[in-house]
Amino acid sequence: MKAKHLYEFGQFRLDPGERRLLCDETPVALTPKCFDLLTALVENSGHLLEKEALLQRIWPNQFVEESNLSFNISILRKALGDGQNGQRYIETVPKKGFRFVAPVTVHKETNGPLVEDETNSAATNAGTTSTSTLPSSRLNGRSFKLMAFVAFSLAAVLMGVWLLKSKSDLAPLRVVPFTSYEGRETQPAFSPDGNYLAFVWRGQSGDNLDVYMKPVDGGTPLRLTSDPAKDSSPAWSPDGRHVAFLRRSKEANSIYEITVPAGPERKIADFRPGPSFLDGRRLDWSPDGKTLAVAERVRSSNQHAIFLVSVETGEERQLTTPGAEDTGDVEPAFSPDGHAVAFIRETHYLVREIFLIPFTGGETKRVTFDNKKVLGIAWTGDGSEIVFSSDPNGSYTLRRIPAAGGVSVPVAGTSGFSTGWGNHISELTIARRGNRLAYTQWLQDVNTYRVEVPTSSAQSVTPQPFNASTQWESSAQYSPDGKSIAFASDRSGNLEILVCASDGSNTFQLTNLGEPETGSPHWSPDGNYIVFDSRHGGNADIFVIKASGGQPRRLTTESSEDNTPFWSPDGRWIYFSSKRTGDWQVWKVSPEGDGAVQVTRQVGFGPVPSPDGKFIYFAKGPDMNVGLWRIAADGSNEERVPGFDRNTWWCFAVTDSGIFFEDTSSTQNPTVVFFDFKTRQYKTIVTLQKSLAASMGVSPDGRSVFYSVFDRDDSDIMMAENFR
Repeated sequence: MKAKHLYEFGQFRLDPGERRLLCDETPVALTPKCFDLLTALVENSGHLLEKEALLQRIWPNQFVEESNLSFNISILRKALGDGQNGQRYIETVPKKGFRFVAPVTVHKETNGPLVEDETNSAATNAGTTSTSTLPSSRLNGRSFKLMAFVAFSLAAVLMGVWLLKSKSDLAPLRVVPFTSYEGRETQPAFSPDGNYLAFVWRGQSGDNLDVYMKPVDGGTPLRLTSDPAKDSSPAWSPDGRHVAFLRRSKEANSIYEITVPAGPERKIADFRPGPSFLDGRRLDWSPDGKTLAVAERVRSSNQHAIFLVSVETGEERQLTTPGAEDTGDVEPAFSPDGHAVAFIRETHYLVREIFLIPFTGGETKRVTFDNKKVLGIAWTGDGSEIVFSSDPNGSYTLRRIPAAGGVSVPVAGTSGFSTGWGNHISELTIARRGNRLAYTQWLQDVNTYRVEVPTSSAQSVTPQPFNASTQWESSAQYSPDGKSIAFASDRSGNLEILVCASDGSNTFQLTNLGEPETGSPHWSPDGNYIVFDSRHGGNADIFVIKASGGQPRRLTTESSEDNTPFWSPDGRWIYFSSKRTGDWQVWKVSPEGDGAVQVTRQVGFGPVPSPDGKFIYFAKGPDMNVGLWRIAADGSNEERVPGFDRNTWWCFAVTDSGIFFEDTSSTQNPTVVFFDFKTRQYKTIVTLQKSLAASMGVSPDGRSVFYSVFDRDDSDIMMAENFR
């Protein structure tokens, strides 16, 4: 059996093989990159590791600036308590690199007792000590624990081999469409006996969101709800006699239950919806039938948390408490024994991790550390694992991970489903009987269109597709001279920045970061540079790159979200959105990355400077339809845009004479509208049949407008049979 090494330093024990760091037997949470960095330093303790060597080892075949390395070193120091009580672990060698300076004890674990690692004994003078330097009582105690761990691990391996052999005799996983109707079918939920799936659909006429149920062996869907309000998030009672769901309307938002199959309905409690971009299932029913786990907005806050609601009385208690910078918690899922609730916590935009919390409350436990977006979770029938959807390599896959924590692996028979930014899988459900798994498969195609601004109310305009493909294209922005266009696209498999001529010809890929999200391009006033945002290590930051190509330069390194940058007309500042204070605010930073300054104080997102540089226009959040605001460039007079009384979000563009924006005041078809600063009148530019996506761009002469729409935005429910 191949030996593996365990490293001890101070109060810590590092196990690279198990990817575990313990402090006095308590696990220490580290991101994957921080763990890899610590392992590299400890394995070479006492020796200088140069920055370039570390960058190549931790981020192979990727462009990463030194600031990212320094940021992760800072996170490591905080996790280790470096500098506290005189203890030092990581030394910075100016202009060179880093050195691990704490004494390290190396143990070698085999299928026998622990032995001293002779290959590292010679490193004692360089900071690595042998096992004999430990007090005997500590050595014996640790040795006993490690030997027990070895024995347990060996037994687990043998059991795993037996399970694999057993599963190899089972029928292969078979994935088939369960629904393929017009529109979207979402949020599947198996009945307790596994014979039915409840789901959400607008029906054949596409008129209203309701809850349906359908036998798993085929047949016609049965409509359970028919109220004009929007019904969603179905969850079965353990006895299969009732389905709980959410009902949302302008008048009220409530939790209901309905007796299957024909009623009656009963209101259980009120419900507090949060921002729509925090998508995911909102309800789950406890195994004892007494409680609903509900993901809803915390009172007097925009955050989501998990609450427990009594089915009988409607009384609630808050179960989870997100951190100040977290967006919130969704997708509650009771363990089969009812002792714990798993849920997804959105720590940053597009970063969601799995957490566990006891049903009785208490400390949460983080299960995944991938810094990726988890879109759905479900417990296996025996409660030993959690199955989830994630995109570790740019393509969404189903993965499974021990509920106790560990390394996730792909679900056997599912190597990947749909590639591209808009195609993903979510909302998982596993049948307690029948060996079936179901999920929602999304299929999206976003394209950019250009429309000429009509010169009179009688003139009709026809939008024209711009550089369209079957993948995601958005955020098109003109260069200052109007000759080039920068836009975001996932044609390469990940969202990157592309540039082309204004007629769509001569397209070339400008960035090649390989990150899950890169976008929001905007040109410098001289047209020589493009600023954009990209997600490195879990959170988004601001980057600058030459418009002709080259290596991007990172401007922000905060651990919070920094995105949606926009250059000031004089070229002195780059405005951007940031959550570094806890709420979304508008900030500005110099093009060299020096001296970030907070601009807004009362919440701001998606800054767009006026062409004369006097004002900064912004929305109140990524998905808050509360109109547009502005603030003077010197930071004074934060106010609503005078005369602007329509609802919109951060999909807008500013010219000398007014604002192009998406009008969301009506529930009818979306419209691109122009607001005139002088007359304070609105003029409809074009009425759309499809939903808008991402930002809006306008030509330097104000005569044409770019916008992006969902040419396809459908979903089907897929069912995997023979799931084990």
